[in-house]
Amino acid sequence: VEARSFAFNAWANYDNFARDAAYPAVIAEHLAIPATVPVHNHRIPVLEGGAVDSNGQGTVLVTEECLLSDAKQVRNPGWNAIDYETVFE
Repeated sequence: VEARSFAFNAWANYDNFARDAAYPAVIAEHLAIPATVPVHNHRIPVLEGGAVDSNGQGTVLVTEECLLSDAKQVRNPGWNAIDYETVFE
């Protein structure tokens, strides 16, 4: 079991989210589990809680519209489904 510390960009709409980056480490420490920062293509993937869900046993559900939109609230410009599959492995 581990916590993954993804980047967060406040839905690409707000600029007051600097402290949000600290929360994954705080939660991991509270749960006494390691926290890792995933990196893909030399970038920390931007992700938000509403885009992903997991059953804790290896199954991950994602919102395609949220992660792959290239027009609104772009999180990881240029990424495709294979990039996300690599990150979620």
